[in-house]
Amino acid sequence: MYIVPLAGIETLAPLEQKKTLDQQPGAGSIVPFADLLEEARENLAQSQQKVQSDVYGLLTGQSTDLHQLTIDAAIQQASVEMTVQLTSRAVGAYKEIMQMQI
Repeated sequence: MYIVPLAGIETLAPLEQKKTLDQQPGAGSIVPFADLLEEARENLAQSQQKVQSDVYGLLTGQSTDLHQLTIDAAIQQASVEMTVQLTSRAVGAYKEIMQMQI
């Protein structure tokens, strides 16, 4: 059995610096779920607009960068999946709360 030496592993100093920044007042606050959904919706709208402009540019001959179109389409698909997952989890949590007996 071969043991890999630890010399090639990066230190955790950047992670420790992030923790100290998060511990400052106001920096480590909890993000409301509504803000999270709003951010997901905005990301989805931006990615859809980017893909539409890329497709339009490709169809009109203004752009020949098919690789960027493919990348933007994949980003847009991931944004759709994330938004759907967030929405379904929110609905699932709501249903679970409504089924609780008081």
